[in-house]
Amino acid sequence: MIFSGGAVPLFFFALYFSNTGFYPVHIFNSLFGNPLTSGFTLDIFLSIFVFLVWTFVEFKNDLKKWLILLLASCCVGLSLSLPIYLLFKLNAKEGV
Repeated sequence: MIFSGGAVPLFFFALYFSNTGFYPVHIFNSLFGNPLTSGFTLDIFLSIFVFLVWTFVEFKNDLKKWLILLLASCCVGLSLSLPIYLLFKLNAKEGV
């Protein structure tokens, strides 16, 4: 699940960047090109922000885990960071 959570978005990011190049202005215009994409973009950004605040409070004694979640959220998105978070929780429950 973690692999697909990272691989699927990265595939589409690679398609986008291979067609347009890596230009922040183009990225911003694509993310906020119309009200529909703006709504989706802001929904995801707010969800990531809330997720990062929640996990920061939860992992304040283990900032290494939180930094992994921060990097996963910023580089790919919740589709990668949420499964990693759940894996951290499962391992803690099992005492790993």
